[in-house]
Amino acid sequence: MARALRRWCLGLTLLLAACASTPRPLAIEEGGRVLWQRVETAHFVVESNSDSSAPLRRVALELERLWKAYAMTPLLGRRPPQVKPIVVVVRYKSEYEHLAGSGSAGYFAHASALGPMIVLPADSGAFRATVIKHELAHFVSSDYLRGAPLWLLEGLAQVMETAQYDAERGELLLGAHSPLQIAESQLALPAERVLADWPERMNELDRARFYGRSWLLVHLLIDEHLPQFSGLLDDVSRGADWRTAWRSRRLPDFSSLDGLLARYQRRALFGVWRVAVRSSELRVGEPGAMDMADALALRAALLALPTHPERTDEQSVELARLDVQRALAADPGNERARKVEAALASRAQPFEH
Repeated sequence: MARALRRWCLGLTLLLAACASTPRPLAIEEGGRVLWQRVETAHFVVESNSDSSAPLRRVALELERLWKAYAMTPLLGRRPPQVKPIVVVVRYKSEYEHLAGSGSAGYFAHASALGPMIVLPADSGAFRATVIKHELAHFVSSDYLRGAPLWLLEGLAQVMETAQYDAERGELLLGAHSPLQIAESQLALPAERVLADWPERMNELDRARFYGRSWLLVHLLIDEHLPQFSGLLDDVSRGADWRTAWRSRRLPDFSSLDGLLARYQRRALFGVWRVAVRSSELRVGEPGAMDMADALALRAALLALPTHPERTDEQSVELARLDVQRALAADPGNERARKVEAALASRAQPFEH
């Protein structure tokens, strides 16, 4: 399903919705000081308005560690994009909700005005690591599976949430599912609904159903039909219609899926897989300060994305324009601000996935 932006919301949004805070704009400065810092690694540009540099470095290290493993995982295509995405680490949950609402746990934008972006909410321990794994899977597979259906993209990303890197053995372990994934996969939803276009708007229970069942389906396909499923992924990566590829690869008949998923669910013997990964030393430098214009242009690019369910595209674009004006007033030649300005002026859909 084509969308201006695919919002990648995890099942933990049920918990997030229960703990919603009052949204407030993403802070740029405080006490006359620009809050934003940046660290650039081999594969990422990580930027944050956090009060300290520690969260920035932690996320950068985690991303680089996972990158080396994900880039060698056949299910994600083994040909990650060459461009470095901007990874935005938002300091407060309330600021994140101003961008994406309370029903989102993190999102990936394939083509914002500043290129690919991964946006992460405030630090929340183990949950942050899960979100990073999920969104990174979307980015790494974004060229390989461009145009794939949501059940496939979300099912794969949820499988990659389970990634655990064993440095001693040089292996990536996948499939160590969480109790939440099991619980959500038990929510009733016919396979034909999972495989069809997903609704643009869903309540929390429906979202849990769609995500849970897509995880279960992809897990089943990997566990019991890996050669055929790998072939389907390759076919889709070359532009084939996924339903045609499904039939040509002799995957189970669509009419049999509900029964197969029910038996797979009851058996509850979900496989764990290992992928050999070459390890290397990881280094992340010290973050540096960002200037006012760069920070404002970043916020403009974020606001222009249609990620907030209760904000119209026109409202988003107007908020972005105000930030671009402020950025250019601070630095008329700022490259970022000019990029966002050009995207907004085009009146096209510059952020289409």
